[in-house]
Amino acid sequence: SPTAECLGPIRYSINLFGETPDVTQESLVLTCDEIGSQILEIYAWDMAFNPYAVQPDGTLGGPNYDHCETFVLVQDNLMESCVPGSSGIVAGVIATEEEDPVESVEVQANGVQPDVAFTDADGFYQFDALEFGYDYTLRPYLDTDHSNGVSTFDLLLISKHILGVQLLDSPYKIIAADINKSGAVSTADLIQLRKLILNVITEYPDNTSWRFVPKAYEFPNPSDPWQAVFPEVINLNDFNTITLFGQDFVAIKIGDVNGSADGSNFGTIEERSFDRSWVLEVAAPQLVPGETVEVQVSSQQLSTIQGFQFSLHFDNNSLALESMDYGRAKAKHFGMELLKEGIITSSWNQSQSPAEALDDHLFSLTFRSKVVGDLEALLQLSAQPTLMEAYDLNGETMGLELSFITSVAENESIKLYQNLPNPFADETIIGFELPKAGQTTLRVSDSRGKLIQQMEAYCQPGYNLFSIGLDQTVGMSPGIYYYTLIFGEQALTRKMIYLKN
Repeated sequence: SPTAECLGPIRYSINLFGETPDVTQESLVLTCDEIGSQILEIYAWDMAFNPYAVQPDGTLGGPNYDHCETFVLVQDNLMESCVPGSSGIVAGVIATEEEDPVESVEVQANGVQPDVAFTDADGFYQFDALEFGYDYTLRPYLDTDHSNGVSTFDLLLISKHILGVQLLDSPYKIIAADINKSGAVSTADLIQLRKLILNVITEYPDNTSWRFVPKAYEFPNPSDPWQAVFPEVINLNDFNTITLFGQDFVAIKIGDVNGSADGSNFGTIEERSFDRSWVLEVAAPQLVPGETVEVQVSSQQLSTIQGFQFSLHFDNNSLALESMDYGRAKAKHFGMELLKEGIITSSWNQSQSPAEALDDHLFSLTFRSKVVGDLEALLQLSAQPTLMEAYDLNGETMGLELSFITSVAENESIKLYQNLPNPFADETIIGFELPKAGQTTLRVSDSRGKLIQQMEAYCQPGYNLFSIGLDQTVGMSPGIYYYTLIFGEQALTRKMIYLKN
């Protein structure tokens, strides 16, 4: 202590933190009410009388003093003095297998006096006073926002697991793929999952949104988590521990096998931004009141993706949907529950090898128009209720956008021919025909949609050509490429193969 005087002999006192110190209190009695860690204050007092010393009780004048803080852990090791009536602390963390915490999980402690705790933003939960001498069962529960982290990409991964092409690599992911809680992964799970993505259903009829497995549990056969019945609770038998930490659970988001669920962002949909987008081509005829128009949706780059999903919004004050015809996309790939609101949801994935995907027509919509105008202003993609995204052959996620192609008269349309030779190594010729003279653009993109080369020229009516030679192939690697001819509002695309010498 920095106190100047220190007239002995020195006296000591002890008290619980927060109590007023008493120079005569040389000992402290602790009972079952103080089980656990208790903070103490130990004071040292000299024998001087300092008229200016403010005493702990607020009075002026008395001995000089100072103090330090410490703690004592109060225990009933023999379990004889504090049972029944004593209690202990139980705590743990709930997180995904990637160690991402899950908040707002309700943890039930079922026993002689049931209690409930909720996980915080760090996934931590705690029970402060479970009575000693009884049995308890800790059971987590969370059944909200079933679509959290669920997408068509999960459908793709589960399909590959069922076919044995690419197996899910953890027992937790396999449990997540068991949508209908049947104890196996099958096409029935895919059907329910797609309905959820399409907003046909908003929750699983046979399962909760989340399931929980004690972290300490080891699966006898990780590739078959149902070989033995796995626990979803932690049992505390004859509980008698003052502080019991580490009662952790692994949280499993049903339907999410790629770990994209957000353990804290429930009930919200966040549209992500992407460096590149995959394009759906829409034939956009002019609208005339009272007449029907067929809107064809297609893509010449279906072989570059594994699947996509989106919400298609149309202005139902201007357009009335009369029919829908299917191409590569079938009825099962669409949700029509929000049709009265002008919303069609879609979730599509390849049912065959992308290399075999020859037909580029996906589906057609027949509208009866109530207005004069352009379709582009009345039809758009949205992230609600189904996120709009596509998945390339490497499993990477891309954005999704519509490209409107205006219908033109036959004598005003452009023609784009297959490049010759194809495949090519040194040079290839791309021929095309124009109905009139004008500025023309040729764009070459790789299979991922990245622009490789762009050439522009003012061309005359009739047959014209662009040449792709050694100067244009610098930096190109062998593979599939797409070339697009743009003339005014018209655009045509074809595929070519480049073989490096």
